[in-house]
Amino acid sequence: MKKSLPYLTLLAAFVWIGCSKELSLESGALPVGNTAEGRLVGDPYACANITIAGVYGQGIASDTAEYLLVDVNFTKAGDYIIFTETENGLYFSDTGSVSNVGISTIKLQAWGTPLNPGLFNYTVKFKASSCTFSLEVLPVVASTGLDYFPTTLNSWWNYVSNDPAAAPSDTVRSIATGTTITLAATGRQYDIFQNVYHTAVTDTSLYRKAPGEYFAYDDLDQFGLSDSVIAGEWIFLKDNAAAGTTWFSPEVNTTAASVPVKMRLKMDITQRNIDAAVDGKVYRNVIKVRTTQQLQATAVAPFVDVVSFESWYARGIGLIQVAAPDPFFGYRLQAFQVN
Repeated sequence: MKKSLPYLTLLAAFVWIGCSKELSLESGALPVGNTAEGRLVGDPYACANITIAGVYGQGIASDTAEYLLVDVNFTKAGDYIIFTETENGLYFSDTGSVSNVGISTIKLQAWGTPLNPGLFNYTVKFKASSCTFSLEVLPVVASTGLDYFPTTLNSWWNYVSNDPAAAPSDTVRSIATGTTITLAATGRQYDIFQNVYHTAVTDTSLYRKAPGEYFAYDDLDQFGLSDSVIAGEWIFLKDNAAAGTTWFSPEVNTTAASVPVKMRLKMDITQRNIDAAVDGKVYRNVIKVRTTQQLQATAVAPFVDVVSFESWYARGIGLIQVAAPDPFFGYRLQAFQVN
């Protein structure tokens, strides 16, 4: 049986934009009423304090999640237009007005669809000033399946530690064996996965599925807080639930540092149907689930959050990342094969 997060320590050791293309931004044409004055912070070099928000993947049309935040030192209030030229099928722009002078942070919405992956240079323009930044467009991982946690025979997923100090060889491969086992404890049938750390099979994981729900039979103590292993089943993912949905594992009695406590896991869907960048690639239709280990000290006390991690699942691919706090760090998908 796998004690999921403790194994991570092992890995650690090793305003809608009014400028809507009816203006010819590429030609530099400016609208009537462009009355504000000032300079981009960083002009004429790299844009200072720029923020690039969103996920940029080849062939993925930009939406409200993709934008820039740039600083402008306004010397005269009024209307403005700030924009970039189109590069690789994508550009950024914003129109608006400021009523005060001084430095303001302006949001430039992304428009268009990136054509190719790679690193592309952009120039932001405002009046006679300009500054530059680089934007990386990532390749998109293709997927045709509908399952958020495939269990097909000989499918495998190779993960690498998120610990910045981990060696490249600190990897784990999870392999769907295509075999099952029926547990007397639950009377349920589970798919067996083998977990290979470096080159040795060190443990197994057990999973089963029901419509819209994915179950694990494992140690409920995901962070090693309990004095002993707490074997049990819980739902680790719901692919038919909305963002904001919460559910819990069964509650169990145990001891932590020899103190009697009650323990459970709390699951929350933080996001769903999003694009997510992991290890230099973009995965589509991703569900993020935050798992929180909770303890209750007495029967009349509330459950208290102790520690959390977040698991990301991509449709047709499976688990693509576990984001966990130091010293666990978590791990990310490096390569996979779904049969």
